[in-house]
Amino acid sequence: MRTCLTITLLSTIFICNSCATIISGTNYPLHIRTDPAGARVSVTNKKGKTIFEGNSPANIKVKSGAGYFTKAKCYIKLP
Repeated sequence: MRTCLTITLLSTIFICNSCATIISGTNYPLHIRTDPAGARVSVTNKKGKTIFEGNSPANIKVKSGAGYFTKAKCYIKLP
């Protein structure tokens, strides 16, 4: 009985965690501010593709996922 409860609990956690993108959306706002303002900013994804290049302050949207069950990562550089 305890094993069945554990499996059910873990399955529920996995399913709820996996559908977070569906429930919460596919894009998230990213607000970039620097001191002093006007600094050059570059944002790349985990594959190294540039998704934004410009000056601060900036408001951009980044993807929340990079495929099924894979979260997205982005890197901010101040060249």
